[in-house]
Amino acid sequence: MRVLGHVPTKCEILMRKGCDFADLVEVEDDEPLPDGTTITLYVYSRDSSELIGFWPFVEVEAGGGQIQIYADDHEIIPDGAKFTVILEKPGFPKTPWYEGRISKVNR
Repeated sequence: MRVLGHVPTKCEILMRKGCDFADLVEVEDDEPLPDGTTITLYVYSRDSSELIGFWPFVEVEAGGGQIQIYADDHEIIPDGAKFTVILEKPGFPKTPWYEGRISKVNR
């Protein structure tokens, strides 16, 4: 069966309670991200019925992007919340790049 559209990479985000979350997401193919590209993390409730919040990546370069969420800001995210990372290149539609669940663990 042929699949139309983009299928995001499945992954998990691990956040430690009381600790800031920071990560670098690198481009896995040979095509660099063009200037003006934005990357945003959207977090939803466990059943996807409610948007909990969204966090733009703080730095986006040709090779990928960096995200940072302070511990106080991600306290509202429950264990098992769903997420989607949206990649938006200038002149192209928003594309789901990564998706999965968030695991919250104690320090």
